[in-house]
Amino acid sequence: MRYGLITSFLIKWLGTVAAVLFIGLFFPLYGVMNLFHAVLLGTVITIVGFVADRVIPTISNHIVAVFSDFLMAAVITYLGNFILPGMRVTWTFAVITGLLVAGVEIFFHAKFLPGRERG
Repeated sequence: MRYGLITSFLIKWLGTVAAVLFIGLFFPLYGVMNLFHAVLLGTVITIVGFVADRVIPTISNHIVAVFSDFLMAAVITYLGNFILPGMRVTWTFAVITGLLVAGVEIFFHAKFLPGRERG
């Protein structure tokens, strides 16, 4: 199935924000963030990942794209520690966030990226 860019972006954004918010709510031992932080980080991760998803799967494969999404989500989450006031996260928190975002990306790449359609 082919979806429009706006629909696929919104689904990716909802999944990413939900993943970041889930980690923020259920792993308070490793980091502290509020709803604003989760939405802002989820939006930044989605925009950077959406642009990368237009380039990486075409020059490589989806495994490399998911791994790059994992690294990008972990680094952006950890950098938010220094940029956003009131947010305190550890590398463990950032890696767990990256893993959950990578899980969302596996679903997104299977269902919404063109080129791997099954007939």
